[in-house]
Amino acid sequence: MERQQQRKEEAWVIWNISMCPIPDGVDPSVMGTTIQKALESAGHVRRYDQISITAFGNNLIKKKDVTRKLYSTGKISLMHGTKYQTQLLIWSQRTRPPATMMIIDSHERLGVGWLASTLSDLEDEGFTILLAYPQCDGIA
Repeated sequence: MERQQQRKEEAWVIWNISMCPIPDGVDPSVMGTTIQKALESAGHVRRYDQISITAFGNNLIKKKDVTRKLYSTGKISLMHGTKYQTQLLIWSQRTRPPATMMIIDSHERLGVGWLASTLSDLEDEGFTILLAYPQCDGIA
């Protein structure tokens, strides 16, 4: 009996950590695992799929110990700035659907301008787009 190998799907999480910081009292070292489990339990990715998480932020985090804990897990990449448009387009050009993109940002940024149009176009191409805007109290 032939075994069919399923192609590993990619998922990329874009997290505007300046607008949606880690909630008070939450250990930064669990954020990567928490995000990954949320994607898995929602049925958007399987445990063996490749999940990349990038936190974008101005001055990333005011507390250096938080930045160190996020980075030390190996699950979250850190990038300075909150304009992730270029990285979003590069990822979508090198990744073929089916693939999932989750964006964690403020409601105001997600629902307007070129981003809404771009995400709609990506959905039309076969990407799964997930938008998350938790209670944000931005520092950007």
